Amino acid sequence: MSAASVAPLPVYVIDALNMGKRSRIAAIALLGYDHFVTLDREVTYIWSARKNNVAFYLYVFNRFFALTYLIFDSVPLTKSGVVSSQVYALYERSRKILIFMLSMCALEIAAMGSLMGVTIGHLEHLPVVSTPTGCFYRGLLNLSALFWVPGLLYEPVLCILVLHKAMSRKHHIPLVVVVARDSLLYFVAIFAILLCSTIIWARDPTYINMVMPWSAALPSILGSRLLLNMREKVHWTSNEKSYIVETIGHSQAQHRDSLTFIEAHLDLQLELELVSNNLHSCTGQC
Repeated sequence: MSAASVAPLPVYVIDALNMGKRSRIAAIALLGYDHFVTLDREVTYIWSARKNNVAFYLYVFNRFFALTYLIFDSVPLTKSGVVSSQVYALYERSRKILIFMLSMCALEIAAMGSLMGVTIGHLEHLPVVSTPTGCFYRGLLNLSALFWVPGLLYEPVLCILVLHKAMSRKHHIPLVVVVARDSLLYFVAIFAILLCSTIIWARDPTYINMVMPWSAALPSILGSRLLLNMREKVHWTSNEKSYIVETIGHSQAQHRDSLTFIEAHLDLQLELELVSNNLHSCTGQC
């Protein structure tokens, strides 16, 4: 339904949509800057490594999909599943941890899918009201604010698992510290975005477009830096028998030194995480 076929939008709605566009431009600028300042590390640790593996394509997808999405605004966001694979690696490929994460992910997907179905079923206009500066929804239920709650519950669980492993005395090794540090930054940023989205959606969905661009930019930046930092750390470490390296990488001869590059061995957990995070951003986008 076009904007001409419905009542004119209030001024505050137009202002909110304009702020959303400015927020999108800022997110694109930050992504572009991060691409520029990490280009040398990408060449060394990503583009110079073998490309016939899942880890390489996961990095490329995580790195460039968000930028493409923000520029063209035509497809839903899918965040990286890198962090979940690191949790699995930190726990030495524990079957119990894998089953636990799969179960949590399945519950998260089921809850978000149900809430999305209820929300879409109660929209007054389909398609939503479209304007030159963004989209506006009518008939949203307050219940739809719960859409982000499963993520708010699941992300802290992963964070606790990482911190528990990192704080264990027998795991005070440099690579684990790097994983824990970067994962914590990732979790804090994602949790903040999910919390802001929940509060804004519950209080006034008009302003949701102000935070949605950052739900694409921050996971892309932090997820890429997580993998870059791990590759760089393994590049210089001599602990090639670490169970983390064994789980997510293998050794490769390069120049005169034996260097280890992380090649993520992703499984069904990764696929479920990608689908789960895809659902997070479907609501609030045209």
